[in-house]
Order: sequence, then structure tokens, then C-alpha cells
Amino acid sequence: MRFFSIFIISLIILSSCSINSVYKYADKDTKENMRPLELNIQTIDGNDFFRKDTNIVFYNTNSDIIKEIVKHSPKEYTLFVSFYYWCQFNRNNFDSIVKIAENSNVQLVFIDTGDWLYQNNSRMFFKKKEYYNPIFILDIEKYGYNFDSRKRWRNFVYDVCGEQKKLYGNLDMILFNSNGEIILIGEYPENMDKLNSIITT
Repeated sequence: MRFFSIFIISLIILSSCSINSVYKYADKDTKENMRPLELNIQTIDGNDFFRKDTNIVFYNTNSDIIKEIVKHSPKEYTLFVSFYYWCQFNRNNFDSIVKIAENSNVQLVFIDTGDWLYQNNSRMFFKKKEYYNPIFILDIEKYGYNFDSRKRWRNFVYDVCGEQKKLYGNLDMILFNSNGEIILIGEYPENMDKLNSIITT
């Protein structure tokens, strides 16, 4: 009986980390209203761009935008972390990864891997945590309307890194240095010690 209960709980947790994309089938008005802001990369300006905003602004993102953010980051390192509001694992580890960034010379940027239509749910979570930095959402028109958000995330990672990585979008990290080089990629917290050793030296 205990094994069966554990099995059921595991299935629920797994499904919470892979909720289907619904944007493709939404009506035209909903699509337009929920579309993240388009970021003009010509206007990115270091500290000014990373200012806190209690409205919590969501931006559509792709590999070109990521590179521009790194180029204009005011800090030595820029850490992109995938985040999926529906996943309990993501929520449980949120505070620790924010603390790591706050205690080092790292610009932390969260990338929401979910569907655009879930922005308000994510926004409520970030507001509760009082995390008011810009949030990015994957360009689903570029990386896929597919029902598997993990596949969409891997398409994005391939676009950024130029190689396939077996990642699932559950607090995956991509760490850039100030030269725009990727110096760490992998899942958190498995790579937490490696991350700490890089950013604290």
C-alpha cells in the first residue's frame, strides 16, 4: 500500500512539471493580451534594464536576446535559470538559488519555460517572493508549440549552446562570464558546488 501511495504521489509531481501548452489553441484576443513584451535589444542598458519593477515585467526571449543581456550585464557573471511555476521542485529551490546570486557577483535571470498563458500564475509567485526583476519567457513561436515544455527548453538550449543537452527545464542553469562565454551548464542543485566554486573565486 505504501509503495502504491509513493507511486501515485510521484506521478502527480511529474505531471505538475510538464503541464501541456495551451497557447496554440487559445483565441486571438487571449493570445494578444497574454503575449509577453518584445524587448528592443538596442535599449538594453545594464543597471537600468535590471531595475526592479513591482509589476514584474515578462519579456519574450530567444538566443539573440540572451547574448545581448549578457553583453550589457553590470556584473561579472550572468546566470540564467529555467523556472516552471507549476513544478514543486522549482518552488522549493527558488530561495536558495536567489541567495547564491545575492551573495556573489552574479546577475540572476529567470526564464519561465511554461506557456505564455500561465504568466499571471508565475507573477503571483514572484510577487509573493518579492522578486521584482524582469522575467523572460521562451519564444514559443520559435521553440515550439509542442505540449512538452521540456522539449521547448531543450530547443532553446540548443539554440544558445549549439549542442544538444539532456536538460528538462527544472532549474537548469546556464552561466556566462563577462566575455559572453558559457562556463557552466547543468541542473541545479546537482551543480551547486561547481557553481559556487566558479562565482566565489
